[in-house]
Amino acid sequence: MLTEEQAAELLQGCERIAGRELRGLRGRLKSPEGRLAAVWEMLVVDAAARLGTVEYESPAGGPDIRLKLPTGRWVWIEVTFLQDEQVRPAPRGIRAALERHAVFRKLLRKRQQHKVDGPRLVCIGGDKSPALSPLVARTTVSHKDAAFAAFRKTGALAGALVVRIARERAEAIACVNERARNRLTEAEWNHLLRLDFNRWRLFSRSLEDQERIPASRLKQATGTVSATLPFRGSNMKIKIPGPLLLEALTEDKSLAKVYGSRGDDPIPKLLAEGWRVVGCTLVPGSVEEGIPNAVELELASAHEPVFWPPRSDADSK
Repeated sequence: MLTEEQAAELLQGCERIAGRELRGLRGRLKSPEGRLAAVWEMLVVDAAARLGTVEYESPAGGPDIRLKLPTGRWVWIEVTFLQDEQVRPAPRGIRAALERHAVFRKLLRKRQQHKVDGPRLVCIGGDKSPALSPLVARTTVSHKDAAFAAFRKTGALAGALVVRIARERAEAIACVNERARNRLTEAEWNHLLRLDFNRWRLFSRSLEDQERIPASRLKQATGTVSATLPFRGSNMKIKIPGPLLLEALTEDKSLAKVYGSRGDDPIPKLLAEGWRVVGCTLVPGSVEEGIPNAVELELASAHEPVFWPPRSDADSK
């Protein structure tokens, strides 16, 4: 869902909000079983912090997040993530299907987990769980149906935000509990729906596919070299992503091998003609978009050959 560099940046932000080192969160990020849920929790904290004043992981306990709304009220947000939980057709009818649904079970588990003053909602995310798949909903029950079935059994929750991550995008829907003891107003719900879960680029490859510890952290970097080709004697500019440049410096490889140059790539051939470095600029990237910093080199034509003639001239004699 995120790269390790993105997760590290999010972790720093969460610890700034909490005002202390979050050892529990750090431990979950190192655990294959808890990593996905921990990353999702950090994404929700980051999104909430851009809507208003946020308290996170209060030493006094309580739900994960406390967000101050424009109305002056505080809303408590509990965060949970659906792993790859299977949804099987229930043989005993619609009621059994609803009660076996992952969203139904998550909400009922959360209803008595904390007793706090004010409205409380659950933010449920998932990127691979069939429970959030629209295709599965056609054959069993939808996650909205499951949420409303859970709300018929409890007034402790004001509602739920269910966020489905697919094709590198997060889509949130609000499920309002009309029986809630502490309800949110329509304006407050509209404010909560402004939570932006797409500020960070969500990669389609799940973290579950990246459990092997990399031999080199640089190996996780991706990207390619780009160039502004010379025109009528002008200088050439070549932009190299920082991680690829470091890998070329630390590994016994050429830069072309590091970024997987193809046979028809003109850059290695142009560089072989001989150039001088006349300028160097740092091009800032974006950790949210997963774009690393890059180095842009400005190259000018090589010096005039005064000792030996150019190879083409020497070959003709």
